[in-house]
Amino acid sequence: MELTPTQASTVKAITSVFETGKPEGDYSAVAILDDGAGISYGRHQATDRSGTLDLIVEAYVRSEGHYAKEIAQYVARLRADESVAAATPPPLWLKQLMWLLYQAGNDPAMREAQDSVFDSQYFVPATELCDSLKLKLPLSAACVYDCCIQSGFGGVSRIRKRFAELPPSKGGDEREWVKAFTYSRHVWLSWHRSKAVRTSAYRTDALLFLIKNSNWELDLPIIVLGRQIGQ
Repeated sequence: MELTPTQASTVKAITSVFETGKPEGDYSAVAILDDGAGISYGRHQATDRSGTLDLIVEAYVRSEGHYAKEIAQYVARLRADESVAAATPPPLWLKQLMWLLYQAGNDPAMREAQDSVFDSQYFVPATELCDSLKLKLPLSAACVYDCCIQSGFGGVSRIRKRFAELPPSKGGDEREWVKAFTYSRHVWLSWHRSKAVRTSAYRTDALLFLIKNSNWELDLPIIVLGRQIGQ
């Protein structure tokens, strides 16, 4: 998939709005949501359960960022997914780690660590997945990438089993496949047993709006959840 730098940035900005409410992302955003994933952190909300948070923290420690020494003492806890199993309210050690992560979000070394990990673990594989399906349009990349960020690559496979439309790699029409994929994902989110997942259907609402308006090239500016991307 050949995306221009602006198109790639727009794909990421859409997911950043979904995750943090800001097109540029919020590198300091840290929380424990009611989704069983433990700590969620950063521009695209890396979680402890997924292992992505572990990779970001380890990259930051290796870079010897400003808070690296303090955060390093929690690496083993993250590897053991201790924030996933933590009690409510969070224990003191977890509050201390979250405060450090919040502070570190303003450190350029942390921002670099987040961008690097999200690119290598999600963005590049997502575009490779698009290539395997012969998807070429920027909005197609946005729909696939956001699903990968929210639900992992297994989420894409799960949604694909819920509709019959063929991808271009099997002779189908790209726009019709992406529309079917995003609508099926919307239904799956909307009827999920978890309230936290159900409320996230705003993501697919926004993507379906872009599809309805045929902005397949992600021409700027666009409005996502009331936030403008591009000038």
